Formats: sequence, C-alpha cells, structure tokens
Amino acid sequence: MISYIIGRLLQAVPVLALASIAVFSVLRLIPGDPADIIAGEDATPAEVEVLREQLGLSDPIPVQYVRWIGELARGDLGVSLRTGVPVTELLELSLPPTLELAAASYVIALVIGIPLGTIAGVKPRSLWDWGLSLFTVGTLGVPSFLLGVLLLWLFAVTLGWLPASGRVSPLNDPVDSMRHLALPAIALGTGLAAVLARYTRTTVQAAMGQDYIRTARAKGLKDYQVVVRHALRNSLIPIVTIVALQLGNIMAGAVVIERVFTRPGLGRLVVDAILNRDYIIVQSTLIILVVIFIMVNLAADLAYGLLDPRVRRR
Repeated sequence: MISYIIGRLLQAVPVLALASIAVFSVLRLIPGDPADIIAGEDATPAEVEVLREQLGLSDPIPVQYVRWIGELARGDLGVSLRTGVPVTELLELSLPPTLELAAASYVIALVIGIPLGTIAGVKPRSLWDWGLSLFTVGTLGVPSFLLGVLLLWLFAVTLGWLPASGRVSPLNDPVDSMRHLALPAIALGTGLAAVLARYTRTTVQAAMGQDYIRTARAKGLKDYQVVVRHALRNSLIPIVTIVALQLGNIMAGAVVIERVFTRPGLGRLVVDAILNRDYIIVQSTLIILVVIFIMVNLAADLAYGLLDPRVRRR
C-alpha cells in the first residue's frame, strides 16, 4: 500500500508540471497588457514601458515562467501585479469561504444522492426509482446558477427565511454561518447529488444480482444488512471515483455561485484578477486548485484500499 501511495505521488509531479505550463501559457494568450491596465488610460507609452520593466513583464516568456516556478518552489506565490499584496494573504481570505462552500455542497450531495440511489437500486421500477428519475432529470436540466437565483428569490426575497448574500465565519457565529451557507450549498450540491444518485442506483442494482448477495440472504441476514454490508460496500469504489472527479465541477460551480450570492471567495478573487490581467493571482490560484484536486484523488485512492483489500496488496 505504501509503494502504491508513493507511486501515485510520483505521478502527480508531471501532472503539476504540465498544469503549470498550461496555466502560464493560456493566461498570456488573453488580450490586454497588465501594464496598460494598471497604468491607466492617461499614462504615456514611456510610463507604461517603465511599469512593464518594474513588473518583470518585459522579460522573455520562458524567463518569466522559470522565475515563477522558482518562487513556487520556495513557497512564494508572488504578489499581485495591481495591488502589490502577497497572493498568500489574498488566499488566506478567499480560500476558506470557497472550501467551506465546497465541503457543504459535498455533504448535501452525499446525504441526498447515496441514500436515494441505494433505495432506487434495491427497488428498481418502483415509485422510488421513478422519483429518482424525475429528480435527476429536473436537477441536471437546471444550471446551478439558475437554481441559485430561484432559491434566492423564494427563500430570501419572498419568504425571508434565509439571508440573500454575504458570509459569516463559523468561528464568530456557527448558526448564522449555516444560515448564510445553506442556499449556496444547496444550489451547488444538488447537481452533484443527482449525479451520485444515478451512479449509486446503477451500481447497487448490478450488485443486487450477484451471487454473494444471494449467499448473504441464504445465511439469514436482514435486508438492510445485505444492502449496507454487501451491496453498497461493493458499489462504493465507482462512487468514490465519481465524487473525486466531480471536485473540478464543484470548484468551477463555486466561482459562479459566489457571484450569485455575493459571497467572498476564490470566485470573486479570480474573476477580478482576470479582468485586471493580474497574472500572478490567477496562475498561483489555479495551481493551488490543481494541488487540491490531486490530493482529493489521492484520498480517493486511499479509500479504495479501505474498501477493497486487494488494492492494499498492490
């Protein structure tokens, strides 16, 4: 198992390298010069050129890339081209709200998706199964930002049950923090819940027809024991894979949802940085997200070992 983990970590190195090259290159293809934007419309060409020299934008692209990678290797994410504030400080303010939203969305997806999918898989062509089909079709057909607007209109504007915008730290007021988090998390987590429910339903239904299920029933185990200990456990590996792969969609959706509910987070930080051509903020933030994605997939690999003993012997 240890060699398996080391191998997975080594595989992450070229992934990080390719991701850094892609992020760095694509940002340079965006029209617009950061020096022009920062200097303002009244700046002379000479003033813009001086600013480009100060920001290091006059150096060749490979030199800029190597300098950036060297800073990352030292744990330095750089400073904002526009404000001069270290990116680390900006991430300390913006990353926790986004991770908080992503975690809450995952919890909602797991609590709704896996039980619904399991029941529908155990009872195919039942009312549960038809209800699941209606839920998934209706949910997947509505974009998360549109669902967020509908929830905002219903529960915040019309009924006034929940706040419409903003964020409260759970360290300051846990209850009020949950009230501010509820609508964004539901808007973001419902789509993932539908995906998980469909995959869970398919895998559980396939597992219920296996010989080990009939053997478990022949031993006199109760239905819930057969489903939870045997059918669901043997169906969890593909479900864990889907949960890990959906991280990208969750983080991308968080960017939009944060704008809908006027929440602080990476969404506002990245969008503002792109509009201002603040390369350092965008590329450093995206690399952090790549690292998070790799770590989540590593956690999924560890979960495989817990769910399937054969993985631990690799």
